[in-house]
Amino acid sequence: MKRKVIPIISLVLIAAIVFTIYNGKNKLKVPTIENISSMKIIESSVGASPKKELAFDFGKKEHVDMANNILDWMKSGKIIDDTNDKVTNKGGNPTSLIIESKDGTKIQIEAATYDIETKVENGVQIEKQNANGQVKLFISNTKEPMRELSPSLSSFLNNGWKNFFKYN
Repeated sequence: MKRKVIPIISLVLIAAIVFTIYNGKNKLKVPTIENISSMKIIESSVGASPKKELAFDFGKKEHVDMANNILDWMKSGKIIDDTNDKVTNKGGNPTSLIIESKDGTKIQIEAATYDIETKVENGVQIEKQNANGQVKLFISNTKEPMRELSPSLSSFLNNGWKNFFKYN
């Protein structure tokens, strides 16, 4: 009896480990609205120009609703593997959405871009090209940024936040 139980238990444990590793790679752990301490937009900037911050006011229903939409977009997005993303600071900072949870985790989200390099006489010229429908996520305590296919979240970061905050 013991000889049959040990292989079965071993198979169950191996399956659980494989399933956990697979889910960990393809699923983004998204906080719930109750676990968020703050959420804000930081406007894009170039050089040392001041950055404007627009904070979500969780006392306003429309802000809570939009925060829930953002969390839903994050949950429904698809993680994209093998993007070879590098953290660069060429040409300024894009508009960012910063989510801070009550446990101290910080998530920074930006519209994803690709670098297009063109050789010129004295070196290389780099132009940022929008990666349609994709966002880049930087999560505290992780080494590499992640890229997620989330057209609604990408659209919000590109221009939707301006309409939401009635900005400019």
